[in-house]
Amino acid sequence: MEIKKIMHAPAKEIKKNASIQEAMQEMYLQRVTSLIVEDQGIITRKDIIHKIIAKNQNPKEINVEEVMSSPLLTIPAHTPVEECARIMQKTGLRHLPVTEKDKITGIVTNSEILKADGRKN
Repeated sequence: MEIKKIMHAPAKEIKKNASIQEAMQEMYLQRVTSLIVEDQGIITRKDIIHKIIAKNQNPKEINVEEVMSSPLLTIPAHTPVEECARIMQKTGLRHLPVTEKDKITGIVTNSEILKADGRKN
């Protein structure tokens, strides 16, 4: 099975100059755990917890650009689920933006990989 069958589409996005507070609100409203940052990076709930909350920093005073992970590692939509799982295992990433024709069209998470594996058995 290709990851385009299990990805969330479209990927939710945010501007790099948005505050971490705005990013948290957007994640909550969109019911997602990551946001693409202007096709340059990604910010995840885990990033915010580890880099902002745990360090007792004010999320209203810090921009997404300061916390996002970059460069952005993407994966083609036609990639088999098993290969995507291997890439996630090797890199330790839990969110991968999915591309078609060099455009981000969605995002796949480790949760979707696990669900897909469960359906296969």
